[in-house]
Amino acid sequence: MEEDKGKYPLTNQLHYTRNPKHPIPHNYIVETQYGKANHIVKCSINYVEGKPLFKVNFGENFAKDEFCE
Repeated sequence: MEEDKGKYPLTNQLHYTRNPKHPIPHNYIVETQYGKANHIVKCSINYVEGKPLFKVNFGENFAKDEFCE
């Protein structure tokens, strides 16, 4: 839901970064590079029914994706 972008779910449902510890909002998206070839991936987190759904997009125009609960 686009209108929920950047909103935080209930405190008991939040997930956090490691160090320093920060809450991760709904529909959080970040792009990062890895490897010697500097591959670019787009990572996102969405809360679905109170649980986080992690998604990684990669490949040309981020056409491929993987999900993890």
